[in-house]
Amino acid sequence: TSTGDLPKLGFTVIGSTTLVGYAQGLPATSGDFYMISLPDENNAKNDWAITPSVTLEAFQTYAFEMYVFIPGSQTTKDELKVCIGTAPTVAAMDQSNPLIDITGSNSISSGWVKLFGTYTPILGGTHYFGINFCTPSPNGYFIAIDDIKVVKTDNQDAPVADFSMSTNQIEYGGVVTYTDNSTNSPLISTWEFFT
Repeated sequence: TSTGDLPKLGFTVIGSTTLVGYAQGLPATSGDFYMISLPDENNAKNDWAITPSVTLEAFQTYAFEMYVFIPGSQTTKDELKVCIGTAPTVAAMDQSNPLIDITGSNSISSGWVKLFGTYTPILGGTHYFGINFCTPSPNGYFIAIDDIKVVKTDNQDAPVADFSMSTNQIEYGGVVTYTDNSTNSPLISTWEFFT
């Protein structure tokens, strides 16, 4: 097995030394190398590999895809999550709503398995995907990751606000009915009234 350094590939690595980087030894899904997190005999894992920045458009749906190989051990469940954030830090990752959550599970397979999660940002701009190797106890096995991709999945247009009212002249005590005719499925509507 030969190994290399993930920061040279633009990843931010946070955590202990069990996240080696990229390696060669297993047959990779493509190319010669894959990312690997090795076991820690003394500690639970809480290592992060955070992708380089990815520019996402508001209201466009994206798929985060990757192949994983988690053979597991007889005594420890190897776990991981993929979260999204707006900076390459653990604090910026939304851990309450992971895109991929392989926690509480035993080994995935005896070979490579494709996993994916979807994300539709409300705000466009720079985003980061954080892979959290989070095996809760020592003595796990390795977790390998390969072929990480972020793919736009559709061409959904941004919402267009369109409201109508039953009348534009009202006397004191009168009633106006407003109708939301907005298109492209807005998630939030706000109203401002002026006198």
